[in-house]
Amino acid sequence: MGRTRSSEPPQVRLPGQADAATGPINLNRMYLVHHEIRGDLDRSSAVEGTPLKEAVVWEALAGRWARFEDLARFHVRSEDETFWRPVPERAVASRDNAASSTLTDMEQEHQAIIGQLGICTAYLSAMARSPDARVRDRLDASLGSLRTSVSRHLEHNEVAAGDAAGSSLLARAELGRGRTAQAVRHT
Repeated sequence: MGRTRSSEPPQVRLPGQADAATGPINLNRMYLVHHEIRGDLDRSSAVEGTPLKEAVVWEALAGRWARFEDLARFHVRSEDETFWRPVPERAVASRDNAASSTLTDMEQEHQAIIGQLGICTAYLSAMARSPDARVRDRLDASLGSLRTSVSRHLEHNEVAAGDAAGSSLLARAELGRGRTAQAVRHT
């Protein structure tokens, strides 16, 4: 008796992940990046306990944050360009209002997160130049807001991506080459 293979790739389940897609599209890279983003944002809470007088630490934190911001912006851009790009035309063609609404929501969430990243970057840069308690308080509040926004967005994204991956709105062939090439270039 031969072993049958499923056409659906196995999807990883990582701590904090909201959902794992069923369907023909392998979303493991997205889930892994989301896992790393969650971890980096959790580690950003170290800012709260950093003494103001530790200028070298503030400089290191600002440098680490710049790399994180670059990765997060790259992820948003890649997701928009390679994952969500085929959805609008297919949603309109199939009169799928829910998919159109999801895409609009995702775009708005991405824009809000990019704005919040910029605010946190500005505060961390200011702390690296001249540590100040008031700026650190604003940074703490901004990081908390960003963590909340990103957490909600990743949950929304994982559920919506799973829905889209399992539906006819995405085709396997449209995803593979572009996303893989971008991921390799960035690493």
